[in-house]
Amino acid sequence: GQEAMRLGRLTRYSADDAAAAMEVLASSGMEFEHILNGATEAALALAAATGGDVKEAASILAGALSMFGLTGAQAKDAVDGMAAAINNSLMSMSEFRMALQAGGAMAAAYKWEIDEVSTVLGMFAKNGIKGSDAGTQMARMLQYLQGNSKAAKEALAELGIITADGK
Repeated sequence: GQEAMRLGRLTRYSADDAAAAMEVLASSGMEFEHILNGATEAALALAAATGGDVKEAASILAGALSMFGLTGAQAKDAVDGMAAAINNSLMSMSEFRMALQAGGAMAAAYKWEIDEVSTVLGMFAKNGIKGSDAGTQMARMLQYLQGNSKAAKEALAELGIITADGK
């Protein structure tokens, strides 16, 4: 209640909007501490920056934080990258969500940061590849970059993409 009212005073959104974002974050399984310590405010910031729906922004943020193992305190930084990718590429928030669903888990498994993923998805969108197509293409790219041969692994290590032990 009090945090929703505070955010309603500090943002362009109402306390009811903030409470709706909190409800979405909570229903995703996010810990209450993270909801109160940055995630709700970040969800409102994502919605404001992209002109999107508060509940959709909260849902996307919850998924991204979970996927990349981030806390509520790290949510603002994640949102900055997501909003930049969405706004600088004419990708919708819904298309970003679909791309993240299709390729985000693979990127997280390869230890990519959410900002790197947002940048790649934004570059794909600028070239007309959006939504689940972008996420699928990113996942394929990561698989190709893995390098199965010894020569490929050595080349990737030399470029600094992977370490000498192949990670």
